[in-house]
Amino acid sequence: MPEEMISFKLKFETPEDIDGKPTHQIDAETLGESLTELSGLLRNSLKTLQGESASAKLDVKANNEGSFVVDFVAFLSSGGIDMLKTLGITTSSLAITGASIFSLLKQIGNRKITKKVFNDDTSVSLILDDGQKIDCSEDVAKLMDSYSVRKSIENLVSKPVNSGKANGISFLDEGDKVTTTLSKEELSSFKAPAKKSFTEEKESVIRVEIAFEVIDFTKGTGWKILFDNQSIPVRINDKSFLERVGSSKREFKKGQTFQVDLKTTEKLVEGKTTITYSIDQVL
Repeated sequence: MPEEMISFKLKFETPEDIDGKPTHQIDAETLGESLTELSGLLRNSLKTLQGESASAKLDVKANNEGSFVVDFVAFLSSGGIDMLKTLGITTSSLAITGASIFSLLKQIGNRKITKKVFNDDTSVSLILDDGQKIDCSEDVAKLMDSYSVRKSIENLVSKPVNSGKANGISFLDEGDKVTTTLSKEELSSFKAPAKKSFTEEKESVIRVEIAFEVIDFTKGTGWKILFDNQSIPVRINDKSFLERVGSSKREFKKGQTFQVDLKTTEKLVEGKTTITYSIDQVL
C-alpha cells in the first residue's frame, strides 16, 4: 500500500508563571500520555476510514525552543493525508460546514444528535435535539460514529488540561499556521458518549426446525444446535423447556428435530459485526 508522509505540530498552551509569562514546560507523564493518545487517534481514524489494513506511524522531531511545540512526521498508508484534514489536524480544503470532526464537535457542543440524514451529494445532515441541522462529510460522520476515535479525542484534550499542565492544545500545519485550537472552555464538547451508545443492534426471530447437537441439563448456556448445516452455539431462554429437560420428562434422541423460535442478534461495534443466537421457545 502506498505510503504518504506529512509534517504537523502540536502546541500546548501552557499556564503562566508568577510573572505572567508562559512556562513553556509540561511534565513528562502528561506529554507521554498526549503523544500516545494522538498516535492512537491517527491509527483508529485511518482504520475507520480505510479499513483494518491501514497503518499510521507517528515520529517526533526535535522540539523548537521558546515554546512548547512538538513537531511530528506522520507516515500514513493511502488516504492518510485526507484523514488528517478530516480530523482537523492539517489545513482542510473542504468547503462544507463541519469540514472536520474537531470543528463539528465545537459546533455541536453539549447538544445531542437525534437523527442522521444521508444526502445525495454524499454529505450527511445531523439533526440536533434543538432542531438545528449541521452538514458534514461522510468521513466526518464515520469518525463521529467510532468510539475509539471519540475516546482518543477526549483523552488528547482532557488529560493535559485536567492535569493543570495546559490550558488547551493547538495543531499547526507545516507552515506554522494554526489549523485547530482546542481550549479548556470547550472541554465538554469533546467528551465521548458512553460506549454502549455506539452499538447498533438488530434482532430477528424465525420459526425453524433444528436438532440439538450439544446439551446442558443444568443451565441455558453451553447448548449447540445443528441449523442450516452448521453447528451453532445458542442460549436457551425457554425456562419451561429447561425444566422439562431437567426433570427428564423429555428424552433426546440423536437426529431428533424440534421446532423452535430462533432469535438472531446482530451487534455492530466499531465497524465489526458479532452475531449471537438464542432460542426463545421450544415448541
